[in-house]
This record gives sequence, C-alpha cells and structure tokens, in this order.
Amino acid sequence: MAATAVTALAQTNLEGSKPRLLTNAVRTGSAPDSQMVTLAVYLKFRNTADLDKLIEDQQNPNSPRYQKFLTPEEFHERYSPLPEDSAKVKTELVQMGFRIVDAPAGGLYITVTGTVAQVKSAFHVTQDLYRVNGKTVRSHAEVPSLPKSIAPLVLHIAGLEDTKQFVTAFVTNRPGKAVSAHAGPDSDPPVNGGSSQRSPCNVDYLNPVAGTVSPAVYTTSPKVDFTNCGYVPAQLRQAYGVDQVKWEGKGIRIGLADLYLPSTLKQDLNQYSAMFNLPKITYANFQEIYPPGLNTSDDDSCGTADWAVESTLDVEAAHAIAPQADIVFLGDACNVNYAIPMQVLYQAIDNGLVDVISGSFGIPEIDVETAQEDADNQELKEAASLGITVMFSSGDNADGLQGNAFGPGADIAQTSWPASSPWATAVGGTSLLLNRNGAGSKIETGWGTYFDSTYDGVLWTGPFQLEALGWEGWFFDGGGGGGTSLFWPQPSYQKGIVPASLSEHINTMEAASINLGAPNRVVPDVSMLADPYTGFLQGETMYEGTAGVLDPGCSAISKPANAEYCTFPQGGTSVASPLFAGVVAVINSARLSAGKSLLGFANPAIYKLKVGGLGTAAPIQDVIPLKHPFALIDEEVYAGNGIGFGGVGINMVPTDPNSQDTGWIVGGDSSLLTKAGFDNVTGLGVPWLPGLVADLAPGAK
Repeated sequence: MAATAVTALAQTNLEGSKPRLLTNAVRTGSAPDSQMVTLAVYLKFRNTADLDKLIEDQQNPNSPRYQKFLTPEEFHERYSPLPEDSAKVKTELVQMGFRIVDAPAGGLYITVTGTVAQVKSAFHVTQDLYRVNGKTVRSHAEVPSLPKSIAPLVLHIAGLEDTKQFVTAFVTNRPGKAVSAHAGPDSDPPVNGGSSQRSPCNVDYLNPVAGTVSPAVYTTSPKVDFTNCGYVPAQLRQAYGVDQVKWEGKGIRIGLADLYLPSTLKQDLNQYSAMFNLPKITYANFQEIYPPGLNTSDDDSCGTADWAVESTLDVEAAHAIAPQADIVFLGDACNVNYAIPMQVLYQAIDNGLVDVISGSFGIPEIDVETAQEDADNQELKEAASLGITVMFSSGDNADGLQGNAFGPGADIAQTSWPASSPWATAVGGTSLLLNRNGAGSKIETGWGTYFDSTYDGVLWTGPFQLEALGWEGWFFDGGGGGGTSLFWPQPSYQKGIVPASLSEHINTMEAASINLGAPNRVVPDVSMLADPYTGFLQGETMYEGTAGVLDPGCSAISKPANAEYCTFPQGGTSVASPLFAGVVAVINSARLSAGKSLLGFANPAIYKLKVGGLGTAAPIQDVIPLKHPFALIDEEVYAGNGIGFGGVGINMVPTDPNSQDTGWIVGGDSSLLTKAGFDNVTGLGVPWLPGLVADLAPGAK
C-alpha cells in the first residue's frame, strides 16, 4: 500500500474525501502503475461566511443588497482563491510529477494528468480496482493527504476514483427508440434502431375509450394508435401559457451543460427550427464552449449514456420555449470523473457567459464524496452571487430504488446530485395529456410508469391495484426523480412549505421508513413534461439502420453519408430541465423590459409564489393525484409472434394476430407520491407563464 507513514508528519488529511462508492464494492486487483489519470484539484474559496450572507441579502427584499449581483471581477476580488495561492499549489503539483492541463483564471480548480504511481505517491492513497454494480472502477480507499504547505488551500482532489462511469444523462427512451452505440468527443450521429416514429401528436388524449380485457382495472383510458407521439414546440408553449406572453427570451443567454460536442448539432437545430418556425441558429445566437482536451481520445466510459442524443434534446427543448434566447452549448470531455460536467459549467459562470444554466445529468447522491459536493456548492454559490440561475434534472429513476438503480446505497432511497444541492433548482417530471383541438385543456400528473405484458388482450398477471402499491409482478419503466437528501439539511426557503412527513423520512427497499430526526432538503422544486409516452418531439441526424434505406419517420439529408434526419418522441427530466430553463429565460427577458435585474438563484423567489390548481392563473400550478390511475394504450405491430414490451391496465384486443398491445400506467412513481400541495414527485408544481411574469416581472412592457 502507498498509504504509509512516509512523510506523515509533513502531511495533512483532506477530510470529506473518502469515497462512498466502496460501501458494497468488491476489490478485484490493483490499477496498473503506468495508467494515466486526470485529476482536478479544487481550491477553497475565501470569506465563505460573508459569501453566504451576501447571497441571503441578495434574495431579501428588505436588504440594501437585494438583487444587487456581483460581476465576475468583484467575485474574484472578494472570494476566489488568491492567484499566489493557486500558483503555490501548481508548483507543488508539478514537483510531484504532474502535468498542468487547465487552470481557470478564477482559480476554483487545477486540472492535471499523471500516472497511477504518481497519484499513490503524491497523495498517500491506494489505487485499486473494484467491482461496483457491474462496473469495474478505480478508486482509493483512504482519505488523501497533502503537504501541510498547501493542504489548507485545497478542498478536494477529484479523479482519485473514476465515478464518471456513473454520471447519467437523464434522457428516457420508449422501448424500441434508437440509441447510439458510441458517443465521443465531436461525436458521430447515433444509429437508428429502425422503430416506427409517428409525430407530431395528433391524438386527443382526453378522449377515453373503454377497456375490453378482464379484469377491467381501469374503465377508461386514452388510446394511442400504433405508437406514441411527441409534442411540438407550439403545443408545449400553449400547455404552460408561454403563448400568452409576448416575451421569448430575447437578450438572455441559456447555457446547456453536457458531455461531448455532437458533430451535427447546429445542422439538426436548424432543421428543427425550420420545421417549427423557430429562429435559425447563427453565430449571433449560438455559441459552443468547451475546455482544453475535449477532442482528445479517451476511454469513452461515459458514452453509454448516449450524450449525442442528450445534447440535441437539451438545445431543442430550450429553444422551443425561449426561441429568442441565445444558446450557449457547454460541452465537456469524459476524462476526469463525476466533476467533468461541472467544470465547463464553472468556466461559463466564472466568465459571466450565461444567465441561465441547465444540466441534464446526475449521479446518485450517495456515490459522491462530501468534499466533491462542497466543491460543487462553491461553484453554485458563485453563480447565485452573480445572478445566474442554475437548475438540474432530478433524475428518471423515481426514488432510486427501482429499475436501473445503481450505487452502493441501492437499498435505501436516494436523490440525484447535483439536483439535491440546496443551491440549485431541481426540476422533476410530469405526464402531460393535451387535447389536439387547441382548446388548452390538459391533464397533468406526476410522471411514473409501470408496465406488464399482455397478449391477445389478456393480462399476463393477476389484478393490479395501484392504490395498494402492489408493485410485485410489474416492471418499473421510469419516473421523475425525487425524495429526501441523505446529507443536506433543509434550506430556509423550504421551511414551512415542505411537510415533515417528507423532509424527515427516507424509505428503504423493504418499504420501511427511516426517521432522520431533522428536516433535510427535498426535491424536486418544480416540474415540467418528462414522460416519454407523452413526450417531446425531438429531431436529430442518425445513421440509417440499413444503409441506403430510410427508416420510418425520417427524411433524406445530403450529409453525412448514409444518414437521415428523424423525429421521434423523447422524454426524461432531461426534457423538463431545459424546458424550465426556457421558462426562466422568458421571465428574465420580461424583467429586463421592466428595468429589473435577472432573477438569479430561483428557489427563494419561487417558494414565495402563490400556488393554485391547474387551469387557474396562479404562477405555480399544483399537480394533484388522479382519482383513478389510467393506462395509455400503445398498440405496436411486431413482425411475427415475438413478445414485445407490454403494459398493465386497459388494453384493446388486437385486430391482427401479430400485434402486441401495451398500456403504460401513468401516475405511479415508486414510493414517491403525487399529492395536493408540495410533493416529492412534482415539488411545488408546474409553471404558468402569465402568472410568473405578473409576479416576478411586474411592470414588464
């Protein structure tokens, strides 16, 4: 072991940097000493108590510092690490044998590369290989240490473990949706899986049909013919009242943080914009920012999350709600660890390049070291002090106990980081059912989907009662992430609003409730559309499933060769977060027209807003549970008698012996429950733009 007593008297431990992910891990060997790794050494901000007080005052209408945000230069002078301290740490790292790759002027972190042997020697840690939930990861098992000369300046060393494999893009596809086999820096388009894609939505979701199976658990269900569809920008603008205000985000810069840089991103955006009468993407309204090393080769262990699809989705969703806003795409590489998406985000914050930021990624909170969360919170506090709104998707795995849950705490409910940070806005997901006649009526409920298989109209398993939470025998397909943080105390803006039944309890896999003894942070804060079965219509370049043959729902394009432009329904809180970024951009453009500052850190403001019911004029509309859960009937045709995905609930008897009926339960989100008032599926509720502009931008012209 390298973690010996050598030079112990000259070393100081970095508390909070012991990995959590090894709780249930199995050691399988040692990482090769010659293996190259990339680390990010985070430095501490100065005057942190004063920074916290400043942010509090900026959100207090009675303070003389109310909404008086700093410039980046003012922040550096007061709070950033001193240049001489950063230089001291750099010198020590170089003497340890590391090569400096990046060191932003703001001083939050220093990125270096070196060998495993150098890591072990420099920080007195092991570098072993562990098997964690089916993945082999490199990690230390000890608290790292640094020379006493620089230890007081350093907050955290990211990259001593490669948790980058656990960073997830919160984009959720319906079964059969094409996915990419590979996504890399400046990544190629994904390959089309060949599934039928019908769009845009022309279904009247509010026209129920009677079920014909027995037992008829649900007596009425909307029927979706053949395959589901995706809402187009105009439909979503109508659903949230965006079409009832005149502001469209003009003068506001939306930053969208993702991994990699899709090679067809601008091409796809302009095709999408032309289809739906949105402004064309130009050098005037679109910018790409990425750090040194983005287009270098790496092991692509993050590629399985299909970041090419994610990146295109994020930009199209934000552009759909705030078409006049400028888009700043924040692309990053997969060559450090979890910290990577946050590093390019810091570059945008620290240089004042954005006004609103959305991140559609996350990692189970329990897999993140305490010191890494502290480092991220430094970044988010800087954003708050500069008047920048930052939000993250709350996740697609409900309470973290269902479906594809991973991480050492999989037997206890867990939220997603960084959405659970008290300094960020967590955006959850809903299922949205609209009438096609444009009347504006809708049903919206918390997103949670279970399904089971049927064939020839017969349920494969017995009667199902959603009200009894009888999940056995039914497969969890996806649902809005939410719940109670294991680590972060309840922030002041949630006091008196979030019930103790949520803030002081966490569930286990055995359905037991653990009393935390004190209130903690609960997510999400707000929600928007996320259900892929009532999803957002995305457009993207894909390679043809069979070269030279167009796939259904796709059109021919000139380049790249053997590629096509396809539209398809998409979901996940990866939709909800950029949609809400568009909402904030609209609010900000209205505020600017009234001579006001930007909204800034949104949570203190939105928790003070009036909450009303769907269809009211309230700025936040409460999402309440449906009296009777229902199933969307999705009739798929398969070539042959193979068994495809099936669904619980009302199913129509097939008229074709080769067809497969699927019904998707809406409104069941694991142990999370949609309730009247604040809940851990939808938070406060969904936005309504006329009310938001009236309350947050009074006097807007």
